[in-house]
Amino acid sequence: MYTIRSNKENPMRYLPFILLFGASSIVVGDDVVELVRSLPNSANTVAVVRVSSILGTNRAKAELWYEKQEENYSTGLAAVPPWVETLVIGSLVHPSVPEEVWSAAIVRRPGNVTIEAIAEHEGVSVDELAGFPSIQTRRDSLIVQPLPDILTAYRPAHRLEASQWARSVAEQKTSGVSSYLREAAGQQGHVVLALDLQDLLDAKKVEQLLAQDKRFAAQRKLVDRLVPLLAGLRGITCSVTVGDTTEAIVTIDFSANVGPSSLTVKTLFVSILDDLGTAIDEFADSKVSSENHSVTLRCSLSDDSLRRILSLIVTPSSPYHAPPKPVVEKSNTESPPTQAVNSRVATQRYLKAVNGMIDDLQRANRRAKDYARTATWHDNFARKIIDLPTQGVDPATVAYGDSIASKFRALGASLRGQGVEINAQQGTLTYDVDYTPGWASVNVWGGVGYGESAVNVTSNLREVRQKQAAAIEHGADEREQIWLMIEDERTRMLR
Repeated sequence: MYTIRSNKENPMRYLPFILLFGASSIVVGDDVVELVRSLPNSANTVAVVRVSSILGTNRAKAELWYEKQEENYSTGLAAVPPWVETLVIGSLVHPSVPEEVWSAAIVRRPGNVTIEAIAEHEGVSVDELAGFPSIQTRRDSLIVQPLPDILTAYRPAHRLEASQWARSVAEQKTSGVSSYLREAAGQQGHVVLALDLQDLLDAKKVEQLLAQDKRFAAQRKLVDRLVPLLAGLRGITCSVTVGDTTEAIVTIDFSANVGPSSLTVKTLFVSILDDLGTAIDEFADSKVSSENHSVTLRCSLSDDSLRRILSLIVTPSSPYHAPPKPVVEKSNTESPPTQAVNSRVATQRYLKAVNGMIDDLQRANRRAKDYARTATWHDNFARKIIDLPTQGVDPATVAYGDSIASKFRALGASLRGQGVEINAQQGTLTYDVDYTPGWASVNVWGGVGYGESAVNVTSNLREVRQKQAAAIEHGADEREQIWLMIEDERTRMLR
């Protein structure tokens, strides 16, 4: 069995990191680039979280982030425990669709964390995959140990893809991950997110969308110059550094020289975030500059905005899901009182996690300049609730979490202009999850998901946007009722 101690109990554990990195410095000698080179070939996104470096900052120490992260992790509010040094995740996503195809994580294995202990926590046995120790978790992930000091996690649990990747890691092959992602991952930053967008944009569609979108009416004369630039878009990288404040730098990279187009590029970037329901107010107010082939946005982030950005990192159920202080339940030997205590603790943690997400979204509602541009955050938090561990949790509390997740999804649908029907007396709501209105994903990426687009950008984009805006405005009363239902449910649960 393994033991994980908190920073307070074992201050020497993180002392080397604190001495090396100081108040707001960042790991520059870590092996992030090496780990990125081990990701599956088809990854088009990379996320790097330098956990130990973050916990070594003066702000983290003063505000007891280690202890808070440990507590949040145990409740499910955080996906990464404080004892992970550096987390690297690659995934394949389609920007025009709010989904990932797969997610793959790789970490250096701490000496006191074994795959056997992870299996015990998951309530499963250690198996073999491609000749390596492996387990399949309850969250549809495959964890493999292809090298003594490396753990990988792949979601969904497709054995063929996971085994192919494990062999590649074991043989220490350099993957075909793009040079853009490798370069981005090597940037200084406590958190680095990068999206490779090479060859994604269709120049003709971009030109048509810009010509029809009223938000770019003032820049319409610039379309001829802007389209070739956008057609050569390489990717977007966001680097976040934690100090006395949290500073974010967004870099948008092109194949050609940006010239005088930096402000237009910023407007386009913020508009795309709005269309995807991932609005961050600070980005709209950011300082913009350009140099050669890049446009850079700089701003300070609130803690709420940072949490929402981190919610975009979809971690597989992975090596870092083993709890810092695991409680191993032995049904044949434990007395009923001990079992009751464990169930009570699990229920309290689950309830705290769900209510924490409600609080976060309520703050988003109050602070957002345009609440309609936050749909994706509701979807992400619904997913996080569904992914919470439920072992030992009271069934009524799990039902409460499922109900809140459903309402978050309904809010997300309403914020995209999809109709939601509410029965206030019975406290129920319904919406057609199979119905996708034509405005569901009208943005520069082009198309509406994988389905047939209802938008002919040469003629009716303006009409579709007007209908979407009207539908979102019409749904304001329904969203207010949903929030009242959420508050009523929470009040009853906390009695």
